[in-house]
Amino acid sequence: IIKKVINKLENFDASKSIFARLLLKDSSFHLAYFQLAEIYKKQRFNSMAIENYSKAIFIHNQDYKYFYSRGNIHFQEGNYVEAKKDFTATIDLQKDYAYAYNDRGSTHLKLGYIDLAINDFHKAVEFNPMLAFSFNNLGTAYREIKKYNESIRAYNEAIKINPDYYVALNNRGMSKFQKEDYASAINDFSRCLKLNPNYSYALNNTASCYIGLEEWEKAISFANQAIEINPNYTYAFYNRAIAKEMLRDLDGACLDWKKAHELGLDAASTYFDSTCK
Repeated sequence: IIKKVINKLENFDASKSIFARLLLKDSSFHLAYFQLAEIYKKQRFNSMAIENYSKAIFIHNQDYKYFYSRGNIHFQEGNYVEAKKDFTATIDLQKDYAYAYNDRGSTHLKLGYIDLAINDFHKAVEFNPMLAFSFNNLGTAYREIKKYNESIRAYNEAIKINPDYYVALNNRGMSKFQKEDYASAINDFSRCLKLNPNYSYALNNTASCYIGLEEWEKAISFANQAIEINPNYTYAFYNRAIAKEMLRDLDGACLDWKKAHELGLDAASTYFDSTCK
């Protein structure tokens, strides 16, 4: 019965009704609670998903998939402490589960435990060397602590596994930007944009590089493109303001700093107050 229902999970109401009837017959049927949770997850009813995962775990706490699935919902909800507990429980039950190490690493990043995150990402790629996103996450963790060479090596591995991984290309470019290797960073952002021309982060990061190179018109051009795609992109307004100021377009710079401040960037208000008032 479970197999038949799983094959028709897109019919959410009918599937939930079947699992509910099964639980009326046997309230200890932990797999039915798990499948109910999976349906609620697909429907984005996260609180109901957590409730049913928890019921499955209460009855049967030896299935790593139950903890892992609940941990992912906790992570989505921003409840990182509970997510970490569930991913740790997953690893305790399944020592070589690379995805749990990766996701616990992401949780550690959110909690600010960078060294723990790095350890987890290393474990993830040890158990599954083809996890490009784990190498990408490892690169991001190294970048957080300004270890840019280690960061770039990790991104290299991600891109080697998946040459079309435009997010990793953008992130590697960011590490190169932090090293002031602007030309190489621009090359990475260009490769990223060939794969995803509407990736506003890469457009704005290119603008940042041209600011570093003091090529103000190019910086404005790329910031313009980023804002066209994302009209509320705070840092694109900020970058454009810097370039406009250097071109002595003070009125334009002040308008952009004001907009960036309205969008929540406190640093923009400092420039606005000192330059525009």
